[in-house]
Amino acid sequence: MLIISPNRAGKDGSQKDTLLNIQETYEAVIHVVPYRLVEQMNLTSTPYARGVNEFKRAGLTMLPSEKVKPPRVKEAPVHFECKVREVIQLGGWGGSGNLILCEVLLMHIDEAVLGEDGLPDPYKLDLTARMGKNFYCRVIPEAIFELPKPMMKENIGWDGLPEFIKKSTVLSANDVARLALVERFPTEEELKAFYEQEGKAMLKAHASEEAIHQRAKELIRQNQLEKALCLLLLGHRQRA
Repeated sequence: MLIISPNRAGKDGSQKDTLLNIQETYEAVIHVVPYRLVEQMNLTSTPYARGVNEFKRAGLTMLPSEKVKPPRVKEAPVHFECKVREVIQLGGWGGSGNLILCEVLLMHIDEAVLGEDGLPDPYKLDLTARMGKNFYCRVIPEAIFELPKPMMKENIGWDGLPEFIKKSTVLSANDVARLALVERFPTEEELKAFYEQEGKAMLKAHASEEAIHQRAKELIRQNQLEKALCLLLLGHRQRA
């Protein structure tokens, strides 16, 4: 399911072509917009008279769809052919929105934007996102990051962590929350093994509490959560 929200015109509250077309056919094609198409996408928002071919005006190529009547945009890397389930009008005045609930019937994707795992690669897609007013955002590589998803199993959780970790002046809230993903505390045997293999050298190289927490922060950023927790626990014991 996908949701789009075409607003009424801000000045007079009139309905835009996107909404009118959907209300006529209860079908739609939704595309993603890479940065290379952002100016042509912007052209399609021009309030042309109804019936004007916006494909031609924007220099885009029309492709027939397979499951629905509305055509697709050839230049877009991803197309979703959709059946509209419901149109929810949120007001009848200028700028008021509409929620369009769309069921995806068929997706087309350019293989050039797939990664080695066969799934869409955000680095290759180079997408743009709509913000407020006239502002947009480009998803550049520096803005992309991954978060490990919490497993279905239990984790320590924020409330399960020791106070000296939660009150650290070095670890950020993001660091502590990432650490809270660990499923359980290490056993005494695991702490001993970590100390002998790596912990002893780390504690020697990072004598102060601040230095230990800084090294733990680096381990957290590397997603080595168990090692970070072991280091923090051993360091705290050493100072106790």
